[in-house]
Amino acid sequence: MRDARIGNAVFRNGSIWFAHHVYLPASTPTRSGVDWWQLNPLSMTVEQFSRIEDPSGEVFYCYPGIDVNAYGDALINLCVSSANMFASAGYAFHSHLDGLNYTQDPYIFKSGAAYYTRYTGGRNRWGDYTFVAHDPVDQSFWSFGEWAKGSTTWSTQIAHLTAVPDTN
Repeated sequence: MRDARIGNAVFRNGSIWFAHHVYLPASTPTRSGVDWWQLNPLSMTVEQFSRIEDPSGEVFYCYPGIDVNAYGDALINLCVSSANMFASAGYAFHSHLDGLNYTQDPYIFKSGAAYYTRYTGGRNRWGDYTFVAHDPVDQSFWSFGEWAKGSTTWSTQIAHLTAVPDTN
């Protein structure tokens, strides 16, 4: 898993939001986590930054996607795995009611069912089919997450999450 690409970015409510996975610690990586950012493109400043990680190094988080609704709620979908957990589909949520730089604990919405063996040459690529989108009608989210179905097969699970109503 040597791929720190930014899978997507969105421009919402005057900000650029994006997420990517990172290798930790930077000097001698032993685990991966997910960083998400909210940037102000006019002032070129960071409005929010948060990291989803397991400091113990047991759980790995990778291949995130992010979307933000009109309220300012952000959903970060991600792949989750460990030595004791097959690759699973999960997400983490940041409500506009939460404090700055805060992410609620990740939730696994589809557990992996088997060990997964990655092939080279583009076959069985991982992370290309994880995505999140918000529904402009009701501001809910749709999370599309990959999970290990078999030793050389994966599948996509879809989760629908209702948004926190705007109380302002």
